[in-house]
Amino acid sequence: IEPSGKPRALVFVLHGGSGTALHMLKLVPDLKDLAAKHSALVVLPQGMGKSWNDGRTDPISVAHKGKLPDSEFLTTLAVELKAEHKIPDGQVFTMGISNGGMMSLRLVCDSAIFSGAVVVAAQMQIDYADKCQALQKPRILFIVGVNDPLVPYDGGPVSVLGRKRGVVYSADRSAQYWVNKNRCAGSPAESLLADSAADRMTSRVQTWDCGEGSVGLVHVNGGGHTWPGGQQYLPAALVGPTTMDFSATQLAFQWFGLEQ
Repeated sequence: IEPSGKPRALVFVLHGGSGTALHMLKLVPDLKDLAAKHSALVVLPQGMGKSWNDGRTDPISVAHKGKLPDSEFLTTLAVELKAEHKIPDGQVFTMGISNGGMMSLRLVCDSAIFSGAVVVAAQMQIDYADKCQALQKPRILFIVGVNDPLVPYDGGPVSVLGRKRGVVYSADRSAQYWVNKNRCAGSPAESLLADSAADRMTSRVQTWDCGEGSVGLVHVNGGGHTWPGGQQYLPAALVGPTTMDFSATQLAFQWFGLEQ
């Protein structure tokens, strides 16, 4: 997705496991408008076998089984696009859902070109925690459903149709992992997002001010394995409900500092 003028940022948007780039466009209906509004060059890559090698020990997905070099591929793509479109330093970001969210975490771990990640319906993958380099201090925002039936809010094995797909930290510990890595000081500020939709869900926000490496965590009470403000891509009985109180996409652009 290219803006009409010169792009001032490059944003990767990564699909989840079993998803595609086209699926992400449908899942995130406000992506095109927000990309245009914020003059962002938005890239939607597609992983082999509808999966990304985010560093988990997952015996099922093509990317994990094949130990595919997705991190190297996406980093090279980012470097080339940044140069081609003359994107300013510090203005390359990534966001994603589920497997794509964990892949976004791996990217900020592996490459200094990515200055921030917004991670939806995903938490820090335990198998990669000790391998994370993160030479810079990336801005990290987690947006998680408290009632996510696939990626457990309290941590533990990721489970899809009864099959284990790696292990994650809890939402709180995932945020604290980055608070520690970015050497944030003090307690988080807390607030509530406006409860604008009649969906019986509310969202609590915690933010740690760490300068360039700030960390945030949005707890969607009642929320599932979904993209807030996006499409209900599968029945709520399978993935949980989608809150329409806010747009995760809009929040991501704000988190990246791209609000005009």
